[in-house]
Amino acid sequence: MQKALSQPPTGSAMLAQKPQKTPAEIEDIILRKIFLISLTGSASSDPKVVYLELTAAEILSEGRPLLLCRDLLERVLIDRLSQNFPGADPPFHYLVGCYRRAYEEGKKVGSMKDKGLRSEMESVIRQAKKLAVSYCRIHLGIPDTFASGDGVKDRKLLLPLIFSEVSSAVDGFGGSSSGAGGLSCPPGFLEEFFRDSDSDSLEPILSDLYDGLRHSVLNVSALGNFQQPLRALMMLVTFPNCAKCLVANRWWIPKGAYVNGRVMEMTSILGPFFHVSALPDPGIFKSQPDVGQQCFSEASTRRPADLMSSLTTIRTVMNNLYDGLREVLLALLKNTDTRESVLEYLAELIKRNASRSHIQVDPLSCASSGMFFNFSAVMLQLCEPFLDANLTKRDKIDPKYVFYNSRLDLRGLTALHASSEEVAAWIGKDNCEKIDGLSHRSDEENRLLQSQEATSSGNSTSSVLSKAKPLSSCGVKNKYPFICECFFMTARVLNLGLLKAFSDFKHLDQDLSRCKETLSTLKAMQGQGASPQLELDIARLEKEIELYSQEKLCYEAQMMFYDKFNIRHNIAELLEYLWNVPSHCNAWRQIAREEEKGVYLNFLNFLINDSIYLLDESLNKIPEVKGIEAEMANTAEWERRPAQERQDRTRLFHSLENIIRIDMKLANEDIGMLVFTSEQISAPFLLPEMVDRVASMLNYFLLQLAGPQRNTLTLKDPKKYDTYGFQPKELLKKIVRIYVHVARGDKENVFPSAISKDGRSYNEQLFADATDVLRKIGEDIRVIQEFVELGAKAKMAASDAMDIEAVLGEIPDEFLDPIQYTLMKDPVILPSSRITVDRPVIQRHLLSDNSDPFNRSHLTQDMLIPDVELKARIEEFVRAQELKKQSQGLALDMQSSEVDFQNTKGKITSADWNPMEQ
Repeated sequence: MQKALSQPPTGSAMLAQKPQKTPAEIEDIILRKIFLISLTGSASSDPKVVYLELTAAEILSEGRPLLLCRDLLERVLIDRLSQNFPGADPPFHYLVGCYRRAYEEGKKVGSMKDKGLRSEMESVIRQAKKLAVSYCRIHLGIPDTFASGDGVKDRKLLLPLIFSEVSSAVDGFGGSSSGAGGLSCPPGFLEEFFRDSDSDSLEPILSDLYDGLRHSVLNVSALGNFQQPLRALMMLVTFPNCAKCLVANRWWIPKGAYVNGRVMEMTSILGPFFHVSALPDPGIFKSQPDVGQQCFSEASTRRPADLMSSLTTIRTVMNNLYDGLREVLLALLKNTDTRESVLEYLAELIKRNASRSHIQVDPLSCASSGMFFNFSAVMLQLCEPFLDANLTKRDKIDPKYVFYNSRLDLRGLTALHASSEEVAAWIGKDNCEKIDGLSHRSDEENRLLQSQEATSSGNSTSSVLSKAKPLSSCGVKNKYPFICECFFMTARVLNLGLLKAFSDFKHLDQDLSRCKETLSTLKAMQGQGASPQLELDIARLEKEIELYSQEKLCYEAQMMFYDKFNIRHNIAELLEYLWNVPSHCNAWRQIAREEEKGVYLNFLNFLINDSIYLLDESLNKIPEVKGIEAEMANTAEWERRPAQERQDRTRLFHSLENIIRIDMKLANEDIGMLVFTSEQISAPFLLPEMVDRVASMLNYFLLQLAGPQRNTLTLKDPKKYDTYGFQPKELLKKIVRIYVHVARGDKENVFPSAISKDGRSYNEQLFADATDVLRKIGEDIRVIQEFVELGAKAKMAASDAMDIEAVLGEIPDEFLDPIQYTLMKDPVILPSSRITVDRPVIQRHLLSDNSDPFNRSHLTQDMLIPDVELKARIEEFVRAQELKKQSQGLALDMQSSEVDFQNTKGKITSADWNPMEQ
């Protein structure tokens, strides 16, 4: 009988015997899965499921079935959290897990066909999620509520949980996206945790949380992981109650007599975020990783491309910092409950660092240059909305803020556009807002003026101001609009931050120059017999120069919040606009005609140099990106690599991505300008000193874009790069149009020859391959035809060049240019090194660098000395070789004719001889 009962029914019998579950039973199943609770004591395969025996007994005593339901849920949850169960999760992990399981169950419930049942179960799940969040908040906020866990200890798990929520791929810069002990954040948990609570219940939790955020970025440099903490802060301030807790925190504005600028930087909650920088900071305040060591060590021997990559990386991450801090401040300023506290913090930061304007700054009492440079950048961003071109918000900026505001002390500062007497007269002039008499001065004003009298002498501004008519209390405003406060705060911050940083950079550059000059002098003395002390001094200076060079590059990376390529990019956009204005276009063409070998040629040379550098950098980085993409795609192999190696490769990957995006965007602007200018101004492209350079550039990029290796430019996610201008098809069209435009203006047929003699990239098949690609991508048929004709001319020029080379034979070394090793046509002597070079070659060099390439001495085109005698000898050599070849050719022709004659004569017999026919 037992055996029969133990055998499961099969087939149709099973379908007939399987009862339909009631809504109460379905609710019980869902809640048991979510909360891992059993009331029946039946065995479970999951060791984390706990049996609440006492709770079950109480429920039975009440005459209720042992089914979990929403009415019992809170009671059951309290019992689960109040007891210790072996093998079960501690409270924080348990409650976060409950929320995640509720989220997963919600997705299943959404597929129920019975709308009524689905709605009821969705309500149950919402209740379960709400309870999980509520008791998680109670556990963390009131640590002794449940005996099964330590709420204070578990608070430390909330921060990594937030990090797991806000993690991003760019956290490769020293970051990690792992959660609290491997616990990731379920969707919606944090939003519900922070949104549905008051600031009082959150205060103890957020106090630890903000302190943890502050410590997580303390002494972190631009290369460290500040991005996760910053995004966590950005997320928190979007919740009004979290924002209120932030400005109410005791470390929002540190108090006490010991608080100075440096203390504000290191102990206030936002201070360490502003401290993140690439700029050097002395001694105990030095941030890690060391930017100078990691990015700019041995800079003198590094490739320019490597240095540019480091500069680009630093600028990218610093812009991320500026944007994040701006978003934090904006969120707090938009909230009326927190706006005043933000203004107080900014004002306190300014006041505590007033001595940064001094010539000598004490690093122990003042915030770092990095912090105030960042402060300057963020404040400028806050000013952007009201600094439009038309100054529509100008009426919001009250100049009297300088004298009447109660937040900043600005009256003692030096006036730039008025004498001290003029300032005093302006303050003291009679009008409806001025009332004579000291009785109307505030206590603060009286103290300030007395202080100025005590410390001033002569006719200083402070002294004169102290004797001026008093400021009327009726002129004082209790409140100024944010625009006004932001404007004057930013002006003060720029003085203490941006301008001071530029001053420091100037002094650093001067120190570096002096060290280099001294080192040069000492090395010159080595030839006279080096002493041990001299060798020690040289070694010391070399070390100092290395450190100064690193610091200088760190300043350049962060302060030159632009670079030459970005500036030229902006100029390119402006020039493209002007080109479409007829009057400006005509002026442009006139300048090109009149300054063909002057200003315009330099402009064209720089444009070509930038295009070559930018395109070369971005195109060469694409195979590297593809290689790392392939490594990451092999998940199993990637996970087996050491964490540090994965971090380094991820960091390199994002650095390469940034280079491709930025360089390609800038290169497209430069190539575009070459396209539209070459159509109407082609003569400068064809000058002897330029045509070879133009041809080599075009050939190289044609080979990259249309040659056999073009498939290496295919990326896994090309749309990600399209946004930044990486469109190989469009780029190829632009390159081909430059070819065609230059060829149209080539009246003397020099361009095909320049194309064909480029030994690095040109081959006969190149133009044919490019033509095939052009047809496939839909280029204009007329452009294709002209391009094909140019290719044919280049092929013919290559054949002619081979003939000429055969004619000239072996060329004496003295006739070859020492830079290009080509036959000189117009040799000139360099006045300093006395070396003879070909004029077009040295002219091309001088377009970029006004120095003798052999000894670096100053050199300009007008200093070149024609080598008339050598030019005559070269021309004589060429004529002689041509005559020799002609003579050899004539001799060969005569020899061939004689052979033909003899062959013909041998065929005539005596029978053929008839004198009468002669």
